[in-house]
Amino acid sequence: MRGGMGHRFGSNGEKFNLRKLNKQALAILKNNLKGQGKSLFVAITLTLIISASHTILPLLTKTAIDDHIVAKHFNGLVLVVIAYVAVALIQWLTSSWQMYLARKIAYNVITSLRNKIYSHLIKLDINFHNNNKVGDISSVIMNDVETLYNLISQGFVYFISDLITIVAIAVSLYLLNGKLAIILLISMPIIIFCTNLIGKLLRKAQQQVRKNIAKLTTGIEQNISGVRAVKTFAQETTQNKKVEELSQQARKANIKSTAISALLFPIMDLAGAIGLALVIWQGGLLYAQNAISLGVLMAAISYSRRIYGPLMDLSQIYTTYQTAAASLDRVYSFIKNKPNIKYLKHDVELKDSTIELNKVSFAYEENQEHILENLDFTIASGAKIGIIGPSGVGKSTIIKLISRQYDPLQGVIRIGNIPLKNVPKTKLRNMVQVIPQDTYLFPVSVWENIAYGLPHTSKQDVEKIINDLQLNEFFDRLDNGIDSLVGENGKTLSGGQRQAIAITRAMVRNPKILILDEAASNLDPQIEQLIYSNTKKLWQDKTIIIVTHRTTSLKLVDKVYEINEKKLVEINKEQVKLAGW
Repeated sequence: MRGGMGHRFGSNGEKFNLRKLNKQALAILKNNLKGQGKSLFVAITLTLIISASHTILPLLTKTAIDDHIVAKHFNGLVLVVIAYVAVALIQWLTSSWQMYLARKIAYNVITSLRNKIYSHLIKLDINFHNNNKVGDISSVIMNDVETLYNLISQGFVYFISDLITIVAIAVSLYLLNGKLAIILLISMPIIIFCTNLIGKLLRKAQQQVRKNIAKLTTGIEQNISGVRAVKTFAQETTQNKKVEELSQQARKANIKSTAISALLFPIMDLAGAIGLALVIWQGGLLYAQNAISLGVLMAAISYSRRIYGPLMDLSQIYTTYQTAAASLDRVYSFIKNKPNIKYLKHDVELKDSTIELNKVSFAYEENQEHILENLDFTIASGAKIGIIGPSGVGKSTIIKLISRQYDPLQGVIRIGNIPLKNVPKTKLRNMVQVIPQDTYLFPVSVWENIAYGLPHTSKQDVEKIINDLQLNEFFDRLDNGIDSLVGENGKTLSGGQRQAIAITRAMVRNPKILILDEAASNLDPQIEQLIYSNTKKLWQDKTIIIVTHRTTSLKLVDKVYEINEKKLVEINKEQVKLAGW
């Protein structure tokens, strides 16, 4: 038997449909098989040579026995032996070459598929990422795609190879003796029935395996990401037990799947042994009756032994398909998600940074109550405004709409008198920069984080913007200044340093519109005022929107608005009372 590398994904409760999956799976794999045509052609061509060798070797055995050993004509026996060795050597070489090509194709396909899945992932809307756990997504990209290796390396090339070999052997044996061929094929229905029955059980078991692995991956990632909170509240033992429980669930699911899979091959061995025994019994009777020669009997036995190798392979391919089917289901459930937000590629000219919301209504789900309703609001170019209000009233939602993380259900949003839907993505991202409460930092240097997404921005450019913003003191404290590595998500930095990076990262793009979404909520008020006072001069020609619940952040703005009855209402800046929010 040939060896091998041993909305939310799959959680929608839908009944698994194998026929439906076939079309979806073929479409996924077909698209990623492009470029593998030459290797596939060679691998399938080698199949003909391998199948021919399986039929020739028993015939050489028959020739050696009947024409030379029994007839005692030993002069030509050496040539038959040499031919036998030559055919066996060709079979070994072609089988090895075919295995190499099959695995090469499989690695190329899963690499291509993994890259395309990731590329698809980063194009999906924020709403998709909010509704799916990182562990689930990682599990699809890594574990489920890897599971497809065996399907591709065995399922395509070897399926054709084994099928042709079985047919060739059956036909060859039938030409030698029809009775023996029919007897040999008696065990086939048993094999087909057992394979189908166990395959159905295995498919269900593998679906549970994939789900449990995804849960375990999520649990581990969450605990590692939240290790500070775990240690702060002394929950190491509790979290360890939770991960152990998830690990046990994954172990039990894998053992169940393995147990089901293990049932098939002993049954196959038994069926093969019964078929071989019947051939020996019937062949022995025919030989005793002089109906067949000894060479034909030995060739029939050889064919019987050879046919069960490909049959076992086909059974393994079938179980491999059932194993991969669960992964293909999850991969497809990922790929079928499409971005709702689409950007035009043609450029537009934005005359200024005026923001207009015209009769805008929004809810995160269509059947939910609107967070904003029939909102009409204009922010003049260069204006400095603050938006306040308790949690959950829609402050951050307005920011997400202006930065086009979401589109409104109704109404139109314009910047510079151009609808957002007509503004190319790059232009919009360069024009509108959002500084969030907790910005994500990559595990590279400070200056590389600031220049993220700007390949032509040099270290000197970053140093200049830091000087212009007067934020040097936040980075001078670091051992290597802006060359210092920030660690995973900036774990080595203080809150002030993280926000200084976030502000510099936004300002290096020189945006016309700058939005601070609770950007200072985690900072000490003194640090907040230091950052704002240092950067205020460079913000004078920009449209500034500050979403906050702190009065100190409102010193930079000219007007203050609150969300009242799903609309923005201006309030007196001097009378802002935030106590209790």
